[in-house]
Amino acid sequence: MRCSAGFLALLTTLVACVVHADRRPPKPDEIPEGPTPKEVDLGKRYSTELEKDKEFKLVKDEARTRQLNELARDICAASGRPKFEYVVKLIEDRNPNAFTLPGGYIYFTTGLLDFVRSDHELAAVMAHEIAHNARMHQIKMSNRENRLMWVDLLTMAGAMLAASGQASEANRTGDYGKVVAPILFKDAVMKGLINRYSIAYEREADTFAFDYLVKTKRNPVGLLTFMERLNEMERRRPTFDPGVYMTHPTTKARVEAANERLRQLGIPVQRSAVTAGPKPRVQPLEVAQGGAAQVLVGDLPLFKLAGKTETEALQRANETATRFHAAVLKGLRGYDLRKTDDATGVFLMAGREFLVAIQPRDVALNQTASADELAQRWIDAAKRLLLRGTIGG
Repeated sequence: MRCSAGFLALLTTLVACVVHADRRPPKPDEIPEGPTPKEVDLGKRYSTELEKDKEFKLVKDEARTRQLNELARDICAASGRPKFEYVVKLIEDRNPNAFTLPGGYIYFTTGLLDFVRSDHELAAVMAHEIAHNARMHQIKMSNRENRLMWVDLLTMAGAMLAASGQASEANRTGDYGKVVAPILFKDAVMKGLINRYSIAYEREADTFAFDYLVKTKRNPVGLLTFMERLNEMERRRPTFDPGVYMTHPTTKARVEAANERLRQLGIPVQRSAVTAGPKPRVQPLEVAQGGAAQVLVGDLPLFKLAGKTETEALQRANETATRFHAAVLKGLRGYDLRKTDDATGVFLMAGREFLVAIQPRDVALNQTASADELAQRWIDAAKRLLLRGTIGG
């Protein structure tokens, strides 16, 4: 099928309608304190359609939903649009996620509530979502996509014209790659332009989230610890480069930006203040000969250490627990843990800080083949605890 010049002219006419119909959002200093009619209308329509989806399962948990809505009202009062009325709902999904729609509709997954380790981290995520509404990101994105639509339509028309000229040759040779390539290229270019714009908004939402949290009783360090744990989780998973389809800055970049923002605000980074969890503790173990003790976090064993006597084993365990806890307070991350060795033995390190020397008795107690194997076991166990955020200050 061939595309005529008349068809291209029709698309151009439609483009003109789209461009003239575009309404620019208010300037930053003109953003109203409450939602605009457009935001209300879009929010109602989008939320209604979304909740009709059978795959979208709302959770009826009055206590947790009430907590989320009270948190939203608190942060809303600290934002630049205090007259917004937010509606926060909980959806069944094990993946940690949250998103917002225009007009104040915010959705949290059950996986996110399981992932956060304190009200400070939960407030940080809420502040990020409220920042999207307060800064009118959805409306600005909608308008930008409208303005770009003329590029979309004209490029598609050009692609169709080019493809139609190649169709007969493709039918004859069986090579259809040249026919679809222009359309695929158009799609990639459009998504790249739009997503690059959304990345800037994600960064802005993080920045303003810090500002909102400072005005409340919540500790803004919670945004940093939340993203650090996300980054740690991503490091442990196979990933791919989304290229032009990326809609967020990388988590690593967001962690770096969060550290810089806290520095600018003069807020000390005390991670233990925003991550709930028990401190490491020591417990003696019964063994046939000598002594043994273990370091636990909650009920989870971390290190099992041996000694010539019970007193020696307990001393080694207490020293190791103290060093490990101190490293956690300084912001220990899974990738900081490593083993090293010299002529005297194998050692477990937290960055440049010494944690424990592995003795032959430890190898026998833990029933491992070597000190290297035991060091790796301890590293893996510590990484799992750090990833869960189950170590407190």
